[in-house]
Parts: sequence; C-alpha cells; structure tokens
Amino acid sequence: MVFEALNPYQSPATADRGLLVERPLHPGTRGRLLAKGLLYRRVMLEAPIEAVVEFDGRSLYDVIRVDNQVVAWNFSWWRITPIFRFVLSAGDRSLEFVVQLHLGHFLRMKGFCIQVEGATVYAEGTFRVSA
Repeated sequence: MVFEALNPYQSPATADRGLLVERPLHPGTRGRLLAKGLLYRRVMLEAPIEAVVEFDGRSLYDVIRVDNQVVAWNFSWWRITPIFRFVLSAGDRSLEFVVQLHLGHFLRMKGFCIQVEGATVYAEGTFRVSA
C-alpha cells in the first residue's frame, strides 16, 4: 500500500475542468471554480470577460493573478488582505474588478467573491459587502 504525503500549501493540481458549476448571479455573467485550497482559489470567468482569476495568500504576499499575470498584491505578514480593487484593460475598454475575501478562524476562507463592473460574477460562501 502506497501513501502520498499531502502538502496543504501546494497549489491544487486539478485540471481546469471546474469543481463546481455556479449559476449566473447577474445576467451576462458567468464564472466557475477551477481549484481551491488553503488561502487559494482559481476561478474561470466566462462572461463579461474570459479570464482565469487566481487568489494566492499562502506567502508573505497576497497575490491576485489574471491569466497568470500579477495584477494586484499586498504585503500580508500579519493580516490577509480582505479586499482587492484593480482595473484591467480588455481591448478598448477598462474593467473595474473587486475581489473580496471573508476569513474565519484559523485562516478558513468563509467567503470569496469576484465582481466586474459592479456585477457579481462569482460568489461562494458569505462575504461582506464593500462600502
């Protein structure tokens, strides 16, 4: 019998086939979860923009990547960043993104939300509405 050692800090090695299929939260939006782990989420957005958004908070930096390019980061030695705001250029338009986290005890992610231009594209669990 062979046992594999599991590393909880390793990026999930799942294929990008989607763990959960989420229902559209707003007309014209669609996103689905590709991978998740301790302080880690990878979500494929299909509308209003096609992109893979990844949150990784397992180091000294909380990092947001879109299509493997770092678009936002914050030093997080003592506190995980709960909200990221950034603007992406998509062709001739600029899109405002908001990524929100809601963490519980022992770094358990209780909620994760991605908004594009004010419309919630992906949401899981509970998350706090930003002011």
